[in-house]
Amino acid sequence: MKTASNEPELLTVEKLFKDGKYIIPLYQRNYAWGESEIDQLIQDIWDSCPKEEKTDEQSSNPYYIGSLVVSNRGEFYEVIDGQQRHTTLSILLAVLRSEQKSDVQLHEITETNLSFESREKSSNTLRQIFKQKPCDGEEGMITAYKVCQKKLKVENIDIQKFTSYLMNQVKILRTEVPDGTDLNHYFEIMNNRGEQLEKHEVLKARFMSAFKENEKRAVFAQVWDACADMNRYVVMGFGAEQRKSLFGDDLKGTPSSFDEIVKCIGSVTSEGSAPCKIEDLLQGDGQVSSDKKEDPNAEGIEKFSSIITFSNFLLHVLRLQNEKDTVVLDDKKLLDQFPKEPNREYGEEFITSLLQYRFLLDNFVIKREHEEGKDGKWCLKRRKTYQSATSDNYVNTFEEDGGLNNKLVMVQSMFHVSYPTQNYKYWLTGVLKYLFEIKEKNFNGGQGLLDFLERLSDRFFFGRFAKEEVSYDEILKSEGSLAEPIDEEKLHQGTGVHNFVFNRLDYLLWSQRDSYFPNDKDTKAKNFTFTFKSSVEHVCPQTHDESNTKDNTISNEKLHSFGNLALVSSSFNSSASNKSYKEKREAFNAKKNYESLKLALIYQREGWDDTLCVEHEKKMLEVLDGLKKSII
Repeated sequence: MKTASNEPELLTVEKLFKDGKYIIPLYQRNYAWGESEIDQLIQDIWDSCPKEEKTDEQSSNPYYIGSLVVSNRGEFYEVIDGQQRHTTLSILLAVLRSEQKSDVQLHEITETNLSFESREKSSNTLRQIFKQKPCDGEEGMITAYKVCQKKLKVENIDIQKFTSYLMNQVKILRTEVPDGTDLNHYFEIMNNRGEQLEKHEVLKARFMSAFKENEKRAVFAQVWDACADMNRYVVMGFGAEQRKSLFGDDLKGTPSSFDEIVKCIGSVTSEGSAPCKIEDLLQGDGQVSSDKKEDPNAEGIEKFSSIITFSNFLLHVLRLQNEKDTVVLDDKKLLDQFPKEPNREYGEEFITSLLQYRFLLDNFVIKREHEEGKDGKWCLKRRKTYQSATSDNYVNTFEEDGGLNNKLVMVQSMFHVSYPTQNYKYWLTGVLKYLFEIKEKNFNGGQGLLDFLERLSDRFFFGRFAKEEVSYDEILKSEGSLAEPIDEEKLHQGTGVHNFVFNRLDYLLWSQRDSYFPNDKDTKAKNFTFTFKSSVEHVCPQTHDESNTKDNTISNEKLHSFGNLALVSSSFNSSASNKSYKEKREAFNAKKNYESLKLALIYQREGWDDTLCVEHEKKMLEVLDGLKKSII
């Protein structure tokens, strides 16, 4: 290992894993990346990878994965910042080694160069993963291994091209802190210096540069900031009087133009002008002073969390406002997709649309509601003003019909957990488009929205899993059902089957639970909820341990078929492992809630074989086909 140097060094992934050893110190938290972060990393790398043969000059298109801050300890580097990224890359390399055994670059990397101080379980888990022998170790790492496997299969990523690009063109900046650095002081500086300017802040500055009048510039900034806080309702970004003027006494409407917004907000006190240049934002010159004082009715400001980030929401709005299929939901490309010098008219139109769509997002799209001491739960709520009370409150959006409100929560959460990566939330674009088009019309008590979402589920299934796959853009443009027959081979790919298929099936089973769970005395089917699950479970395991008996004998022909599969949490998949059908059944039914309604139906049976598997599969395919039959 080389001597300490304070000069930052740009490393390829290949050099990162060949040049030195790294240790995660005890004070660092455990590995914490989930499916969405891992999906996003792999997708970003694959998106940057050239798909066609190019010259050396053209193919030299590096992807910068971020930084790794280390302290040089002589025999190893102590990782100060960047352990999540380094650990994920280690796991990804392990998966690629198992998928592509002939790759010379990966063969030269025979073991992981990352370990964990005083956390032998973590170190051992990573070593076993690198040997393609995931054990019953640290759950987060084992889950990450399975997520990487699935992502590479589901997205049909060319392993050869991906591996070559990852090793040679994906780069990380390794920075060594000086010898004798007080790490406590270092962390204090890191925490106090704040984050660098985000892309959406740069975009805000671009827009505001076109506004010359202080009042309009201040109004634009206030509306933008209210929309940017995704963890509270946009109405709470305004003072009490402004709120009523903008959204009405019942908080059920939005202004239709920027001039109307300015009129509703009224005169905004502005001791100084709002910053209109990026340099001003970076230097902190100028502040927007507005009627944004804390409101006495603003209880529970952070009790809700959005399903998307503000940057991603901006791209949805841009896509909808311009009706451009070329707008991609990738916030890394946020600035590239907006005009570099937007004029005032464009800015006024966009901020008006932004407020309108944000209001619709708040009131008609699910979010996570957090209660003290409890896990968050999906909800669909609006803020309601009570004439006779001193404060507002949050109520179900369709409070007059709790059953309908719950159905809307279920179908939206089904979509959300099926597509956890922000770049693929095309379903949300479709929902916002529908809501915007009918916002001036009667919602038909919410039934119209439910009908739309179920038709959208139908189009996603019969479009994305057809023999001739339909693009997301075509799916969103389609008004009715898609007639394309599905390619059943896409349902018989073992762990490669897309999460949406399982979640759609569970939604349909939940909707028809009285037929499929008539004796469900403990109400597990009724109380079923959608969670982020990433592990495809083989009912009859791929390999058997000594406890396996003849009650779960499945032929190799049926092993990876849809009938023998279910989507479960990684913890259940890990605990079930290669146990017998009877043991898995007992463990599943002993849980407080059903993880999978498909699996609940399977475990109603005493045993499991080819005949029962085929019978179950036939019924489930009929259920999956159900919405289409009901619509045509």
